[in-house]
Amino acid sequence: MTTLFDRAGFCQIGDRRFLNLHFRFKVTKSLSGEPNTAEVQVWGLSESSRAAIPDATVPVLLVAGYKDATEVVETCEQVGLSRVVARLRPAGVLKG
Repeated sequence: MTTLFDRAGFCQIGDRRFLNLHFRFKVTKSLSGEPNTAEVQVWGLSESSRAAIPDATVPVLLVAGYKDATEVVETCEQVGLSRVVARLRPAGVLKG
């Protein structure tokens, strides 16, 4: 598998958070108001971590993105997938 750009993320399974894993997911979206369902594949979990997951219905949180989106945006523009119309910089970050 080829690694594109500089991606970062984590996976939380139940109440345990895992960093530095490789994961793939496919979300089946629904407009019914019910939660979406997903198929999640995770690589790099130790045997003890796998044993600590109670079952396949435990809640899973995946957070993934690019560390620096500039390279992604420039590549998409170069191959004709998109066109840059503005470059925005955040004025600050609020957490609450």
